[in-house]
Amino acid sequence: MASTYTSTLKLEKPAQGEKSGVWGNTINNNITDIVENAIAGLVTINTWTQANPSLATLTTGNGAVTESNAAILNLTDTGNLIPSGAQGRVIVPAKSKIYVVINGTGHEVQVKVSGEAGVVIPIGQNMIVACNGTTVLDPLTRLTLDQILANGLVATNRAVSLAGTSTLSLADDVKAKFGTDNDLEIFHDGNHSYVKDTGTGDLRLLGANNVRIQNADGSKNFIVATTNGSNSGRVSILYDNTEKLRTEAAGTTTFGEVNVQGFSSGVPSVTLGTGSTKVTWTSGSGNPEGSVTANQGSIYSRVTSASVPKLYSKQSGTGNTGWYPIAFTGT
Repeated sequence: MASTYTSTLKLEKPAQGEKSGVWGNTINNNITDIVENAIAGLVTINTWTQANPSLATLTTGNGAVTESNAAILNLTDTGNLIPSGAQGRVIVPAKSKIYVVINGTGHEVQVKVSGEAGVVIPIGQNMIVACNGTTVLDPLTRLTLDQILANGLVATNRAVSLAGTSTLSLADDVKAKFGTDNDLEIFHDGNHSYVKDTGTGDLRLLGANNVRIQNADGSKNFIVATTNGSNSGRVSILYDNTEKLRTEAAGTTTFGEVNVQGFSSGVPSVTLGTGSTKVTWTSGSGNPEGSVTANQGSIYSRVTSASVPKLYSKQSGTGNTGWYPIAFTGT
């Protein structure tokens, strides 16, 4: 009676009275070596066919060490047989088996039973997969983003990394919140985008070199704060990428025309100093005496075309009196 073989690892099962004189070879080659391979064996898969997807079908065989009964599948593509942007697919037998898969191909690789769905091994990642005799499954519990959003996730001293071209997308009015009391929120409400600080302390933007507020494509600067080098501490305000106002150690520098506009309830004015030493240069259509309040040393310009004098000086007091015309001689 001939030998039979186990259905999964293909171990030889000699029949009664068979293998006289060759039992040692049978046990070593057809049983022991296969068990060794199934427990700790590593096989490198480096042969791929087709274009997209590129296939690698694991070898099988009775009473032999094969790719399909190895414990570890080391996937490589040293010959660049998988085209750029294509996916590799490893076809395993429809037999119950656990595999440790190392993906060193530079491509996504799906491990699957022919004709069934499988498990995708990301680029450069390692995973444990299990075939249940019908299809390949991920036997570990891995939280999906839907599960995280639905149930919440608490992770202590853990880092989350999104590699490659991965994108984390949040719909309108879905907020990314930070801090124990959700002090910081980042969201879009369908009309506008917000970075919102609702807690204690400051909202701080930190930069090692420059902090810039720019247009959407980054081609224009509106505000540039320099935080390093010889100009550290400088803040510049720009119009159409041209600097108009700059803070410096000694004060501010303005580039171009300075146009002072009055508030809705007042008139244009330039103010120097504070409190009792504050002086102003302001303008109006009438005589300031008895109507314009200022400290002594202030200046008033009369802008009505037919009226003279045109310029007044506040000689005394802090009220609306003490204005005297500044006289000019000549034409």
